[in-house]
Amino acid sequence: MEPELPEFKFAEFALEIEAEEDSPFITEHFTGGTVRGSVLFKAKKLFCVNPSYFHNCSKCILSNKCVYAQLFETQRPPDSAVMKKYRDIPHPFVMTPLKDGHILDVRIVLFGDYVEYFPYFYLVFKSLRQPKKYRIKSIKNGNRELLKNGDLSRDFTYISSSEIQCTNRKTISFLTPLRIKHNGRYVSESNFRFTYFFRNLVRRLSLISYFYGKEWNTDFASLVEQSEKIDFTEKNIRWENVERYSMRAKSFMPMGGIVGEAVLPEITEKLCKLIEIGHYARVGKNTSFGQGYYILK
Repeated sequence: MEPELPEFKFAEFALEIEAEEDSPFITEHFTGGTVRGSVLFKAKKLFCVNPSYFHNCSKCILSNKCVYAQLFETQRPPDSAVMKKYRDIPHPFVMTPLKDGHILDVRIVLFGDYVEYFPYFYLVFKSLRQPKKYRIKSIKNGNRELLKNGDLSRDFTYISSSEIQCTNRKTISFLTPLRIKHNGRYVSESNFRFTYFFRNLVRRLSLISYFYGKEWNTDFASLVEQSEKIDFTEKNIRWENVERYSMRAKSFMPMGGIVGEAVLPEITEKLCKLIEIGHYARVGKNTSFGQGYYILK
């Protein structure tokens, strides 16, 4: 019997950070790009053990064992049956920074066995404190505080995707830009349909399940067909233009997408559960920069 839902375990961590007024984490418009770029650069400096290949992880003989490469330069396993035309696969984490005044709420979700890698993220954020002018106030995993007297507990609480329940919350609120494509073009507020969102969601969940859990062999054609018969009953959305500076490309990269709210009609319990799981997995492009984060209300 085919599994009804994708099967992978994950854990969510919430870092509450208080930043000073002139911290780049507060002054920059696109917080996701600033935080992710700072974390990536510091992680590489901390964990790279082969500086000869500092700028080209794919050629390093230690890339399949290196913490940095596995998290930020995640490559497709040689025996993978999916994504054979690609070198890189979805990262084993998502990181969404949300700011409220001087407070930065950084949500990090790690998938599968990579949950145990969270202490590496903690070390990176600790090492950023002085140059980035902020302090870590708390780190929570679920409702539990992990940071006590400067020590991080490693007793993490996992969530199983297959155990997530459907709720009666019908409004999807896109808090960070949603970047999805249809027929090779980014979907805008004028042609945004439920099926475009749902197709991207199903694809992402199937890949996360394959690489970080168990392969999800459901009837994808049937799911897509169901989604084509559904559309949002109300939409209050807009396109938000944001960009980030890429050190690799030496130029600014567009990161804009859809933000706002869309109301769902009555849908099946299975579709409802998949949307609930997507809250944690995110959807669309640039999820490791914080994009594609939504809540249900």
